[in-house]
Amino acid sequence: MKESKKTANICELSNDEKFPYLDGLFRSIPEGIVLSDIDSNIFCANEAFCKLYEYEKGEIIGKKLYDVVAGLSRRNESIKLINEVMNGKKINKELTRKKKDGTEIEVSLLGMPITIDGKVSAICGIYRDITDKKKS
Repeated sequence: MKESKKTANICELSNDEKFPYLDGLFRSIPEGIVLSDIDSNIFCANEAFCKLYEYEKGEIIGKKLYDVVAGLSRRNESIKLINEVMNGKKINKELTRKKKDGTEIEVSLLGMPITIDGKVSAICGIYRDITDKKKS
């Protein structure tokens, strides 16, 4: 099957032309993705993230990331990890987190800084539910 010129060279497209592809990826990827600013305020989350933690998107926008994912018992651990990412470190960890109702879940977390013009401007967290894997 022959690829169209536009999809074959997606990396060469302008940012405006790439947006529908990136937006589609963000919306359809099965892992929970969340973006927060340098003060840990969530400004974007995909549906998979909301489903994983059992929140409606409107409930978490503007909330502190550590309050949404960690609960009080793991807040300090979460703040420490967020600070590591804000300082430019990429993390890959398996952690216990809490859903909105307080139920604990096991997650795999990939955390990375988003750098714009050489400065960390935001952070991205990609969460995968590994609760069933950990129980086996």
